[in-house]
Amino acid sequence: MWNPLNSIGRRSMLPRRKYGRMGVTSVFAGAALLVILIAGWLIEQQAGNDDEAALVERARAAGDDPVSAIVTAARANRITLLSDIHESAATKRLAARAIEQIVATSGLDVLVLEVGADLQPIIDRYLNVAPEDASLLVTNERTLREPGPASRTYLEIYRTVWKLNEQLGADRRIQIIAADLPGWPPARALAPADLARRSAERDPHMMRRIQEVVSMNPSARVLVFVTGFHALRSGTGLIQSGGTAPVEIAWLGSRLQRQAPEEVYSFLVDAPAGARTSDVTAYGGTVFAEMLKRNGVNRSLVMSITSEFDAFRRPLVTRKSPGLSFEILPRDYRLSSLADAYIYLR
Repeated sequence: MWNPLNSIGRRSMLPRRKYGRMGVTSVFAGAALLVILIAGWLIEQQAGNDDEAALVERARAAGDDPVSAIVTAARANRITLLSDIHESAATKRLAARAIEQIVATSGLDVLVLEVGADLQPIIDRYLNVAPEDASLLVTNERTLREPGPASRTYLEIYRTVWKLNEQLGADRRIQIIAADLPGWPPARALAPADLARRSAERDPHMMRRIQEVVSMNPSARVLVFVTGFHALRSGTGLIQSGGTAPVEIAWLGSRLQRQAPEEVYSFLVDAPAGARTSDVTAYGGTVFAEMLKRNGVNRSLVMSITSEFDAFRRPLVTRKSPGLSFEILPRDYRLSSLADAYIYLR
């Protein structure tokens, strides 16, 4: 006998069987997707491990005398860019040693420093006074960039030039250019938008300062000692404060590269450093320093930047500033396009 309750029961069961098949399919699809994602992650991890192993192996075989590499580059190129890191004493010692050796080989005409151009008269007076009077610099602490543990080591760069100039004839004396914006770094805090705008003015100002001097001696041999991002020979920086238009920076190194593409060589340096700095575009080194340390590479070294470095995305370390965002463009940059050689200091 036909029972309406049984019919309703059978009809009510059909959707449940349909949804059950869909649920099983979804489970299998989800599981398959998870397996694919895990496999992709494992492949990526293995590729990353292989890339790291290749770079570490190359670092272990690399030369251990960065000064000699800088001297060789200065002999072959008219303009050599050597990157600094704020609060790093090691980078300043490297610069001082390199200056001594460059002068002893190919010679050096101009040293460009990242200090305010308004300090030029003080620096000139220091270089021309005998006996040496370092108090001229110490009492004007912006000549030493920023107050901190590395200031005394920065002073050694000036003292090295002063001593060399005492030995050189008048026609071979080294000129120091204070290239940064007058009054930089600012004595008082600026609003984020003003700080971004002023930061973007620094590189074109440094370029003009160099051009002013080099135009009088087109064959001058120049060593540029500036913090890392300013030494990059391509790419740009992008600074933005909330609600304002982004400000783009064309680095000093890229400006020099465009002007004299066959005469510029750049070194990117990693070194131990503190984190305190007022610079919104502060360069904090690269990811390679921690990588080498993790793999037991505990000596200074230098190597040319080749494809081994390009396997790592966005390797430059940036530091955050309150109220501002900062990034390097293009976002998919490769290190081999930004610098010629890598120095790791221990």
